[in-house]
Amino acid sequence: MRTRTLYVDVDAVPGVNVLLQPDSPNPLNTQTAFVQGDRFTLRVAFMKRKPPEEVGGLDGVVYQELAAGDVLVLAGREGGNVVFGQTLFVADGFVKVVVEEDEAERIFYEAVCNLHTTAIARLFQERRTTTMAIAVDLEVQNAGNTERVTYRFGATLLSEAYQGEEPPEEAGLLYPPPSALVTADRVVIAPGWRIVVGPDGAITTEEVV
Repeated sequence: MRTRTLYVDVDAVPGVNVLLQPDSPNPLNTQTAFVQGDRFTLRVAFMKRKPPEEVGGLDGVVYQELAAGDVLVLAGREGGNVVFGQTLFVADGFVKVVVEEDEAERIFYEAVCNLHTTAIARLFQERRTTTMAIAVDLEVQNAGNTERVTYRFGATLLSEAYQGEEPPEEAGLLYPPPSALVTADRVVIAPGWRIVVGPDGAITTEEVV
């Protein structure tokens, strides 16, 4: 439950349809989003489209394995139309995980992604907003970081609505229950006059003698 998975097109141009749908060569329909305060296991899968002449398998994609010694680093910064500021979050220390399912081998790379950072909290306070456009870079580096390839994609960062508060106190009734209602066929509305409800429901006024 506390795992997010990103499927990356290894042949994508940075910033253009980098993320794919699960086990599919089709781009993600909507922009992915992250929520301030979350801390979860982030899984990354690198996908390569199969040649058109190949059939079968995982809907036209093949899971890719990184070269020996390669390192992954994922980082997010404020994006949109502003100049990039400080780093908001980083996930590193990815480890390889192989999952066998439906007679197929899926290769993932996992690390902890922590969105509970002072940089995110401070930026939301400064911007006074609940949503923020961010740019996310996923770098594949060689062992010495002398060579690297970057997969960039846009994402939305959402401020958290719940911050561990106690449940709000229950409010009283908006109106009394039917059992507490009192009916009357004569109600005084002004000195010397009253409203009268007749047997047929008609409402009239009469002078109080």
